[in-house]
Amino acid sequence: MDLNRNRLFSKKRKDFKDNQKKIEEKEMLKVREELAKFVAKEEEMSKRRLKNILESIPEPIIITDLQGRTDWANQAARKLLAYPEKELFEKELIFLFKNQDQPKLIEIMKEVFKKPPIRDVELSILTKKKKEISVLLSADLIRDSKEKPMQMIITLKDISELKQTREKLEESKIALEIKVAARTRELRELAERQEEIIKERTKEIQEKMVDLERFQRLAVGRELKMIELKKEINKLRQELERLTINNQ
Repeated sequence: MDLNRNRLFSKKRKDFKDNQKKIEEKEMLKVREELAKFVAKEEEMSKRRLKNILESIPEPIIITDLQGRTDWANQAARKLLAYPEKELFEKELIFLFKNQDQPKLIEIMKEVFKKPPIRDVELSILTKKKKEISVLLSADLIRDSKEKPMQMIITLKDISELKQTREKLEESKIALEIKVAARTRELRELAERQEEIIKERTKEIQEKMVDLERFQRLAVGRELKMIELKKEINKLRQELERLTINNQ
């Protein structure tokens, strides 16, 4: 009889432990579910807070999933791309860029998983009306509480006006270089003409100096002849006077 009582007690104790274990497992499962809901709620609230912050930022920002599908874009991005928010949702990021830049974008999306962040890569993005806009693209990862990548965040900087200004400056520089070259050529030609004029004038002066020297020689020679003639006349006059005196 004692043996039967012991067996019954052992069975009850085992049943109690099993029930207690089941209760504990249910409680643990409930706690885990509550914790998962809390974490999910916190992550959702964090996403909302992040979006509220990003919405007010003046730079265009796009958030995509890890495959590059658009999850969200702030007001500045929607304005830049001229897309309504609904049309951007789940749009492949690659199709927002012109064909020539798509391979480069794919490389950026690969590289951001290896060495984030990616900074200031020049690309051309396409608006809804297929207008090309030059931008500097930066990319980084958004991670969860366990540092696991959740999404990609893409930041764009519109540099179209900067490029236009740069192109205008380049055009102005080229135009100035052309003007300087033309003016330099004019000055060189003027200098060459002046040199030619100086050479011609020098030649004229040298020729006149030769003529003057020749005239001077002629004049001096004539003067010498006049002096000789005067001496000869005086000599003849003296001779004549002697002859006259002798005849008397």
